[in-house]
Amino acid sequence: MDYLDIWNYKDDNYPFQFFISGRGYGKTYSALKGLPDGKVSEKLLFMRRTKQELDLITDVNGKEGANPFKKLNKNEGTNLGFVKTKDGLSAIYERELLDDKLQPKGLPLGYGVALSTISSLRGIDFSDCSDWVYDEFIPEVHVSKMRGEGDALLNAYETVNRNRELEGEKPISFFALGNSNNLNVPIFQALGIVTDLERMLRKGKQDKLYPDRGLAVHIFGDSSDFTQKKSQTALYRLTAGTKFSDMSLKNKFAFDDFSLVEYKNIKGCSPICSLYDFTIWQNKEGLSLYCSYAMGTCKHYNMDTLQGRRSFKSEIAPNLQGMFIKGCIKFESYDIKLKIIEQLFG
Repeated sequence: MDYLDIWNYKDDNYPFQFFISGRGYGKTYSALKGLPDGKVSEKLLFMRRTKQELDLITDVNGKEGANPFKKLNKNEGTNLGFVKTKDGLSAIYERELLDDKLQPKGLPLGYGVALSTISSLRGIDFSDCSDWVYDEFIPEVHVSKMRGEGDALLNAYETVNRNRELEGEKPISFFALGNSNNLNVPIFQALGIVTDLERMLRKGKQDKLYPDRGLAVHIFGDSSDFTQKKSQTALYRLTAGTKFSDMSLKNKFAFDDFSLVEYKNIKGCSPICSLYDFTIWQNKEGLSLYCSYAMGTCKHYNMDTLQGRRSFKSEIAPNLQGMFIKGCIKFESYDIKLKIIEQLFG
């Protein structure tokens, strides 16, 4: 199998690119290989989700941590790694071993930051970075959520990109890499593309392009050759038939619950209320509900306001909770289902 090379996708027309696959497809390896291969035109900004994750990959007292360059160094004869420069900030250096300690040499080739703390790096200038890799942007299901994570990422891009485009420069190229744990991630919610990606999965499409937005999302299906070989390794023989195996090997979003999501005709149904960008419809018998993007003439709850959310939870939610538990509510999209669940049980 040929491993993924994210640099083949670099395109000035799409400064924002997201890459999703099962585990072991070479996403991180190819991203880091852009440094010694010269595909990073200037410095590389490498980001992990939390400061704890950044600290784990950074050298400590001249001793190597969980350095993501390890395999690359072995294969390419380099000695790249992350060296701490201040709290919450590391720099990528070629290193040498002196007095049994790894020491940086030459100028930094890039920087390491964490999404959770990048906003605290006051006065830091990343204008010498041409490319930005956000590794593991889809957290594993057991990882704690970060409040306002989608907006935090957008604000981070504003901080890093600054006024490049106003000064006639290209925007920094942003590559986000993730495993297919779930689609319900903050940045996709913030961009309003969860429904698009759900449809993309159903149709078996690999690429979703938004030319007007400079955005591209790539979801890679499993390679039968790769899947067969990896399924015979110890971990995947142990986990055969589990959600973990489906996510890691087959690139299935196994931790997403798509039950009750289907397309239905609303003919003969009556609108109950609307919220966000959809309407809740009731069938003639009043025994089931369908949440659809088809808008009806009815009361609208503004979920951007506290009053709207409280009114919905007081007037509508109690009845919906019971119907949801009985399986009497269907949803036109997974995104609608997530929004309803958040309001009913969040």
